[in-house]
Amino acid sequence: MKLIKKEPRLLHDCDDDSQSSEIIVIRSTKPKKRITFCENVTVSDTIHVDNISDKEKELAWYSQKEMLMIRMQANYDMKRLEAGKTDKRKICIRGLESRTTSERMETSRKNIYDSITAVLDEQDQQYENDSYDEERIRKLYQVISKTCELEAQNVGASDAVAARLI
Repeated sequence: MKLIKKEPRLLHDCDDDSQSSEIIVIRSTKPKKRITFCENVTVSDTIHVDNISDKEKELAWYSQKEMLMIRMQANYDMKRLEAGKTDKRKICIRGLESRTTSERMETSRKNIYDSITAVLDEQDQQYENDSYDEERIRKLYQVISKTCELEAQNVGASDAVAARLI
């Protein structure tokens, strides 16, 4: 794979009429691909990691051991839930919905893959036709992601009901 950096040029609207840098990725079996970066960025001052005390780091960030424990607990909860050994109302599975079954995990992966592929294919087609229609790309993605959107809305509605019961 060979990367070629081109001179900045206007490819699309960012937050304003700023310029974008364009990188074309050339693959031997696929048409040319490109990635654009908006030149207009917002920078916020933060404390450098070297200036944060060990105590502050300990209080603010999960340790490797804590992350491992969180993953182990999530796996344990999901296995118990799948085996019918626990009640959904007794454990919080929020954020783990896609892991409840291998079928749901595979569906989630497929949805992500399909949406990315569709957008990249449309971008390739537009590039070959020397056109740029971000509205068409948006609509294409919207159609493909509709199922995911509906599922997310259902989860949100369920969360809203649960929150009202607290």
